[in-house]
Amino acid sequence: MVIDILANMNNENQRQDPLRIACFISPHGFGHAARASATIEAVGTRLAPCHFEIFTTIPSWFFADSLSVPFSWHSVTTDIGLVQENAFTEDIEKTLENLNTFLPFNPALVADLAEQIHHKRCRLILWDIAPLGIAVGLKSGVPSVLVENFTWDRIYAGYPSVVGTMAHHITYLRRIFDKADYHIQTEPVCFRDSADLTVGPVSRGFRTSAPVVRRQLGIPDVKKVVLITTGGIPERHGFLDHWKRSRHRGEKY
Repeated sequence: MVIDILANMNNENQRQDPLRIACFISPHGFGHAARASATIEAVGTRLAPCHFEIFTTIPSWFFADSLSVPFSWHSVTTDIGLVQENAFTEDIEKTLENLNTFLPFNPALVADLAEQIHHKRCRLILWDIAPLGIAVGLKSGVPSVLVENFTWDRIYAGYPSVVGTMAHHITYLRRIFDKADYHIQTEPVCFRDSADLTVGPVSRGFRTSAPVVRRQLGIPDVKKVVLITTGGIPERHGFLDHWKRSRHRGEKY
């Protein structure tokens, strides 16, 4: 869908200049950046020449490691998401404190970013749940594509203890998310909604074959392996003990 939209723009342009696309990416973890990188890579390879203007606080090295297509990186706080103490513990009160500062969007910031979009001649805005992207799109008149498997208004509404104090933020964000020109949901979808397109999981392509990875990790070719990682955060996984006991009892999954 995104490629079809951009292909039409390319046909309208009939120019040799790169097709420029702005990308506003949530810095909540690296998952959104990974999904956005996969989208950027697919679009950039299919519709070369392209140049991507990436707005986020995810470090630029992540995109340098993930992308083979040209891009520029701009350090901008595009999203609050959830403030977390670690991978498993969120700080809702701190999240609310940050949201009170971040929302509603500063009109001067939105106007400045919209001016940058115009100056860079961007024809489309891709935003992976960072709501600032649609605000800039509305201000600049550049069409936007929302890519998500959840949106923050739905996440915040799942915390009954603070939903009352977050109600105005939830309403504000819901209105923002509803204004996307195009809406793509990716599986696994947390909150299924009316969307222009629903697709399977989106991920970056493999760079190293399975046999090579097995050799690097010293894993025999015939051995079945499940890799579970928490990003370096230690945590007990009681389900693994249960799984081992189940195997001894001959249970199958």
